[in-house]
Amino acid sequence: MALPVEEVLSLWRELERTQRELPGGTPERQAIDTEIAEMRSLYQRLTEASQTSAALLDTAHRRIVQARAVLSLVGGPDSVADDETPTAEVAAGKRTVVEH
Repeated sequence: MALPVEEVLSLWRELERTQRELPGGTPERQAIDTEIAEMRSLYQRLTEASQTSAALLDTAHRRIVQARAVLSLVGGPDSVADDETPTAEVAAGKRTVVEH
């Protein structure tokens, strides 16, 4: 597994590539937009703290799993599902995640 900062940055970039391919105003685009904002915030928190806490690393892992679920559902260009990726539904601008 990559370091959390590297994984967050990679995922943020993948989300942005997917965002460019989706029309605005769709539930999928709204879900991607939300995940981009979450990854941006998480990246800032991870890089500004000199010592990353266990709680922040746990938060990073949960946000990464959520963002990958949205990418998997939307079918981003580089999305690859794995056993750790939950399934997600994006409907009416809301998302529901169900862990396997």
